[in-house]
Amino acid sequence: MGSSSSKAKLQLPKSPSNRPSWAGARKEDFNNVHPTARRPIPQASETKNEDIMNDSKDPHLLSNLSRLGAVYVPPKELSTRPSEQRTRSFLTRKESEQEAVSGVPIRNRLQARVLAELLNERKSVTSHAELLALAERYSMDADVLERLSVYVNTPSVSENQTIRLVGKDGDDRILMKAIWREPPISAVASA
Repeated sequence: MGSSSSKAKLQLPKSPSNRPSWAGARKEDFNNVHPTARRPIPQASETKNEDIMNDSKDPHLLSNLSRLGAVYVPPKELSTRPSEQRTRSFLTRKESEQEAVSGVPIRNRLQARVLAELLNERKSVTSHAELLALAERYSMDADVLERLSVYVNTPSVSENQTIRLVGKDGDDRILMKAIWREPPISAVASA
């Protein structure tokens, strides 16, 4: 900001003796240098050599590291070892693939889509015998189905709580309240 007279002017040294050592330096032409005259590229090493020592004397790195301070390193003990986790996930995946290939359903195991169908059909069951037959048809134990249905259900719509909204542009939307619906036999079966 301000006028140009208030800004500092860049002053370059007039004589070569006042110039910094790097001023006027030229990049070496590697095409014209003999291959044995080139300095080898530093390689990784297990022991400290001169190149590693020179690289470690970076003042900016040292100042940044000292500014960071101590670093928290979590303890090595984990609840499970990574190899155990990999083994467990491998076995689970292998079991799942064998189940899918076999085509024979494993008792009390359903895919999400099939489980949704089962829970929808369960809502229309009127007797305990129908519930047992439904569970058997899906290869489920009736007690497992009942325990599962305490926590999981499919959405049902309340018929008497439906609202129709018409927007300014003429689009209408229907809002329906979702409810938890139990089969008619649940009161009889629990009594």
